[in-house]
Amino acid sequence: MSVKSDEKVFTSNFDLLFSGQFGRGPKKYIGSLPVVKCRFCEKSAPDVLFKKSAHAISELCGNHQLILRDECDTCNALFAESLEDHFGKYTKPFRILGQVRGKKKIPSYKLHRSGQE
Repeated sequence: MSVKSDEKVFTSNFDLLFSGQFGRGPKKYIGSLPVVKCRFCEKSAPDVLFKKSAHAISELCGNHQLILRDECDTCNALFAESLEDHFGKYTKPFRILGQVRGKKKIPSYKLHRSGQE
């Protein structure tokens, strides 16, 4: 596939919701109130709750603004427990090089020298 055909497939299957730089600042929400159902499991209240802040892009990537309104607390916890750690480990070198501030700080690394204590 060429870049042009990839772009055509992407633009015909996805809608652009937001454009710009996101990081810190006022929160911007995807989805409307009241929440009808979770976009992932399709359950609705009272079967699931919508109380936690669900980031559309992980905070590990520096997103503190873009929030999903229609992700239930159960799916949010599932993603945090099953994917977040793996995603964090995979992207850590890139986040260190890019100096991306995650949930609390910019990640760091330690050099381990073999044979020295």
